[in-house]
Amino acid sequence: MAALVSQNKRPPPPRLRLLAIWGVLLASFGLAVLAIWPGLDLAASALFFTPPHSFIGTAPLTRHLRSLVAILPFIAYGAAVLAYFGGVAGWLGPCFRVRLRSFIFLTATLALGPGLLVNEGFKAHMHRSRPVHVRDFGGEAPFQPYYQPDGGCAKNCSFPSGETAAAFWMLAPAALAPPPLRAGAVTLTFLLGLSAGALRIAAGAHFLSDALFSGWLMGLLIIGFWNVARIGCPPPPAAKTGLQADRASL
Repeated sequence: MAALVSQNKRPPPPRLRLLAIWGVLLASFGLAVLAIWPGLDLAASALFFTPPHSFIGTAPLTRHLRSLVAILPFIAYGAAVLAYFGGVAGWLGPCFRVRLRSFIFLTATLALGPGLLVNEGFKAHMHRSRPVHVRDFGGEAPFQPYYQPDGGCAKNCSFPSGETAAAFWMLAPAALAPPPLRAGAVTLTFLLGLSAGALRIAAGAHFLSDALFSGWLMGLLIIGFWNVARIGCPPPPAAKTGLQADRASL
């Protein structure tokens, strides 16, 4: 009977984790397609280009939307900082606290993803010129596929997209939402990441592969840290006394 009770209390299948893995696989497929046919990067950016030198994403409305999307991850992290230290100080109730393990999960994914890997790693060494700077859209630099690190950009380069990576980082706090709200939160933040990438492509600031790689990288990072830190695992059951063990075996 104890075995039957334990089977009934098993957690539900990790559907969101499976969806995240499928998202990473689809992004991998997209990156493979863009590596084989790099011209698709130019074709995607051309959808937002109006000759001779303008991208539709530079309009005032889209600039305001970009600013809003760009600041949301930092607002979310700031709220997590307040929730963690407020819980440590005893100012917040259990429903509003952030556990240490969850706080480390949020901090590590934000610092390593958009911070270290994207901005200090790839962007500093890939030297890919932004769409607005390439000859196909009125600039002077040649176009290069995303996997070639020999472009003419010296700093603040195109590959990958830092703002898109930060927007996709929002999947991390969304994954910590209460179970009844988690699916909706993950869906909304996934759409936020897509919107951030679309806004940057429409502004001529990034190619499709820049945004796609950022989403792919953040997906891998969040899934990896989630599994290593075992964020979603319930705490181990408390040790039973001999009498409790005897009752459970009945």
